Amino acid sequence: MSKMSEIHMPPQNLDAEMSFVGSLMLGPNYLDEVSLDPDDIYSMPAQTIYMTLQKMWSAGNRGIDAVTVAQELVKTGKFESVGGAQYLERILETVPHAAHVNYYAGIVRECARRRKIINACTDAMKYAYEGGAATSAEIIEQLDQRIQQLIDGTNGKAFASMAEAVDELEHMERNPCHGISTGLRSVDNYLKHGGFTPGQLVVAAGRPGGGKSVLLGQIAKCAAEKNAHALIVSLEMAKYELAERYTETIDRTILRGLPIHFTETAFTIDRIRQAIRASVRRYGTNLAVVDYLQLVGVQDTRKTRDQQIGEVTRGLKLLAKEVKIPIVVGCQLNRGCEKEDRPPRLTDLRESGSIEQDADVVILLHHSDDGAESKIIIGKQRGGMTGNIPVVFDRRRSQFRELDPEKGFFGS
Repeated sequence: MSKMSEIHMPPQNLDAEMSFVGSLMLGPNYLDEVSLDPDDIYSMPAQTIYMTLQKMWSAGNRGIDAVTVAQELVKTGKFESVGGAQYLERILETVPHAAHVNYYAGIVRECARRRKIINACTDAMKYAYEGGAATSAEIIEQLDQRIQQLIDGTNGKAFASMAEAVDELEHMERNPCHGISTGLRSVDNYLKHGGFTPGQLVVAAGRPGGGKSVLLGQIAKCAAEKNAHALIVSLEMAKYELAERYTETIDRTILRGLPIHFTETAFTIDRIRQAIRASVRRYGTNLAVVDYLQLVGVQDTRKTRDQQIGEVTRGLKLLAKEVKIPIVVGCQLNRGCEKEDRPPRLTDLRESGSIEQDADVVILLHHSDDGAESKIIIGKQRGGMTGNIPVVFDRRRSQFRELDPEKGFFGS
């Protein structure tokens, strides 16, 4: 084999793969411990044997050894394709015992991750050279998503058992107040888990000047004050303007130390998704706020505005689930509530019904004509209650406050 051919061989370790499946034949109980995907194994014979072992173990067969594996391979017509008795004997000769199975699995997994990196970059290069239907932003988005999957240790095919789902439910029941707080106890009391939870898309909607940017900034500040990292995607205000708002309620020295970051250069849904992923990777971001929805652009401007907004909300919802953080996005309300002199409704969400469909929580901001009374309306909450919460909107200090801090909760 030439030196050039060796350089271009995909990363692999056939000896480690053989030792891995050999260890499992000697100690099949380790099948419950290892978390290796069959696709991570490069050698087809070793991969076939691993899948056979998994199948036998899942079927309740506890008498697994070289003889029973050979019988299963014969029964499924795969015995000769894996190399027959000679290959099985060779595997067992390489492994004295099963104790190092996780060590071998680690070597196999590392080679597989390197192959996936190569495949992701190769695909991106192919699309970039072709110059076809995919735009540069779309190519970057696809590459970024695949890299994030590698960082997370998944390949997009991960499954969770019902037992894991119940464990997660019970953890949330034992810790009811684990969400990202709004900074308003009366509002948190309305929210199902005492705040916003990972994977949620939250929409905070109001008329221009109605305080939606103030509320988003307040949520980010409250999270940061409790040592959660927040990212603010600002499409309207400069970062110094946001900092200026915060100085109305917090000392500048303390403000400097808050774990909040900003991005002012992400104007399309693709760029916003990339920025949030990068922030999660770099800073361990726990919350992202986007101000605001109607300013977010899309690549395909031929779509109707309704379709464009739907693409943005769906993209943000899927991203929230992917990176496992709540994403709170500001939204404009149409003029219907002002013209009819009434509190806003979900139907007042501007430009798209998909906003209501994709959001887990919708917050509507309402102020009386004279500005003396304000309330936060929980217009939608998936699996939770809705209602009206009186608050104080202090425009001068750019903050929402409790109407009565002592009570902290108001019925609808």
